[in-house]
Amino acid sequence: MEPKTTIYPLFNWPVMVCGESYQLTKKEIEYIKKLKLRPNRQNQISINQYILNTAPLKSLKKFIQRWINRYAFEFLKIKKDSIKIFPTLSWANYSTKGESHHQHHHGNSFISGVFYIQGDNSPIKFHRQGSSAYSFVFDYAEQDIMNSETFWIQMLPGQLFLFPSLLPHAVDANPSKSTRITLSFNTFISGDVGSKANLNYLKINENSDYKEKK
Repeated sequence: MEPKTTIYPLFNWPVMVCGESYQLTKKEIEYIKKLKLRPNRQNQISINQYILNTAPLKSLKKFIQRWINRYAFEFLKIKKDSIKIFPTLSWANYSTKGESHHQHHHGNSFISGVFYIQGDNSPIKFHRQGSSAYSFVFDYAEQDIMNSETFWIQMLPGQLFLFPSLLPHAVDANPSKSTRITLSFNTFISGDVGSKANLNYLKINENSDYKEKK
């Protein structure tokens, strides 16, 4: 009997589209729409970079924290008693018609996330980190997640995406008159990382800057 042919997608970059949506209240939406803005490269972002620490978004932060924990402890299988993962910087992004979000990744962060608030026809585009695994560029008969240099995933209002912070991503120009609004955030860790036996032990304390402001 011939052995079964198997392809292993080794060392992939796990992008989680959370299977639960969060319905923003009118007060939450009004708060986000009234935030003071500053120019970004190709759109605008909120001046406040700790918006998940504000009282109006307390409930949304709990929802996001629950899914961060699921990503880390249930999907990545990190030991629950070893570390705590928490949001650090958090801000809102605003793209009017014709505006886009440049390709970037999130430095000094473990897991990053995007929460979709408002907009039409604006999928998030993930980019393969580095060059192709094969060092050649081909014309493919069919493109899929295994051979693509970029991969689009459509976002819907109330949907949360979580992904490794080093994964490059972008959003193309907004084709709609409706402003595209998203909330982005970084995370970091506190607790015990690594082991003394392997000479990579590190103890990280949580910074009070990232705790909820009253």
